[in-house]
Amino acid sequence: MLPRSIQELEEYTELTEKQKSAFQNRLYYIEEIAEKIEKWLINDKGESLSYFLEDLELDISVNCVFSCNGNNQNEIVSSWVIHATWIEEENLSRIKSFIGLQAMAFINRDGPKISDSSQQSVEWLKLLSAAIKTELAGFYSSREVDAALAHYYCIDIIIAKSLSVFYILKLL
Repeated sequence: MLPRSIQELEEYTELTEKQKSAFQNRLYYIEEIAEKIEKWLINDKGESLSYFLEDLELDISVNCVFSCNGNNQNEIVSSWVIHATWIEEENLSRIKSFIGLQAMAFINRDGPKISDSSQQSVEWLKLLSAAIKTELAGFYSSREVDAALAHYYCIDIIIAKSLSVFYILKLL
C-alpha cells in the first residue's frame, strides 16, 4: 500500500483511478525485478548471464520507457510528470536530505565496464537488487511526503542507471 503521505498529496489525489493503479503497478513491477535478480543469483544462475541480462533489459525498458508511451495518457503517470510536478524546487534540499547512504553509494558507484569480468557484473547485480529493495522499503514506510519522494526519485535513478549498465554488460 502506498504511504499515506503520497495518498494525501494533492497531485496524487488528482490522478484518475487508472493512473493511480498504474503508479502502484509500476512499483510492484520494480519489486518483481529485484526479486528476479535475487532468484537468479540464488538459483546458481540457471540461465546464462547474457540471456538473463537481456530479459532484465526488457523488464526495465517496459518499466522505464514503454510504460510512458501509452496511447492514452489518462491511463498512466510518467516518472517525468512526478519529477516535474510532485517535486517542488523549493523542497529539493529537504528531499535530498532523505537520500540514504546506500542509495547515494549505489547511484554514485560506477557500473561494470566493458573490460570487466562477468563476476564483477554479478556483484553489481547483487548491489542493484539490494538498492531497489532498500529504496522500495523506504518509500513504503515513509511518513513524510518529502521522504517518500526522495525514495521514489532514487528508485527512478537506479532503474534508469541499470538500463544503461545492461547495455554495457551485453558487450562482455
